[in-house]
Amino acid sequence: MNSFFSIKNLVKFVIFICCIYLIKSKFNYDVNTLFDLVILINLPLYFSSIILISISFILAIFKWELLFGKEFNFLRFKVLLLACLKGVFISNFLFGSLFGDLFRVHEQSKGLKLSFNQSLAIAIADRFYTLFFYVIFAFILIILLNRPITQSFDVLFYLLVVIFLMASSFLCVLILRSFKVYDFYKNMNYHPNANKIFAYACYSFFSSLCIGLSFYLILYSIGGKISINYLGNILAGLLANYLPISFAGWGVREISLSLVLARFSNNNFIINSSILFGLANAIIGLMGGILYFGLKKSLMVKSK
Repeated sequence: MNSFFSIKNLVKFVIFICCIYLIKSKFNYDVNTLFDLVILINLPLYFSSIILISISFILAIFKWELLFGKEFNFLRFKVLLLACLKGVFISNFLFGSLFGDLFRVHEQSKGLKLSFNQSLAIAIADRFYTLFFYVIFAFILIILLNRPITQSFDVLFYLLVVIFLMASSFLCVLILRSFKVYDFYKNMNYHPNANKIFAYACYSFFSSLCIGLSFYLILYSIGGKISINYLGNILAGLLANYLPISFAGWGVREISLSLVLARFSNNNFIINSSILFGLANAIIGLMGGILYFGLKKSLMVKSK
């Protein structure tokens, strides 16, 4: 386990260094522009983006609540909230998103008295469902808001969407069967219906909207100009944030957004916005850690 952890961090570090090199050499990024723009940043817009990201995390908890039970349960919601706070903190400050998810799963299984495998399978399914609806939402926005498909990148993106949707659907079924999650739901006498699926899709779409708008506001807060019509492209670029190949998305997110939005805005504005987006997530992670340990301590005192 320790060797896996070390190798994984080494790979992440190498990827991060490569990304820094590419950002500096291939995208002609000038780090001095970051300091110049931070001085002039529109703080109300930036704090609004932090609020939007926070709302996306709250919506994520409601999605987990749908997957874990037949009806809303406040005690279960509190366990999921604590797990979310712990996961966000670890993702941003310790080991990355993958380990953040694992710590969240451990907290959920312990708080809800489930086996680790059951909690893990539901978390993996949630990750795939979230990405599934995220990609669909980005796809719909690009189709509805963008001009007709003329660029090679657009065609490539649509092709990748189809491949991703097919692969994620297959993997979800495979994972759920492997971990016997269907049996878990059967024992709970829980059968997801159309209303539950619709609610989950709505939470996912609104969560994706909050994430896309948060980046859009950050870009505007430092004077960057981009049409709201490219919100779907922003979401496509932020997909790299979900990949467990970097430290909380740093490096790969900046390159992904630069590639996707290069036609619509200046590289320095895009990369600086991505850095500030990562900083906003780190601020939420820090607040999450403080809240987690504070709530955990108060719960321990009450139990005594």
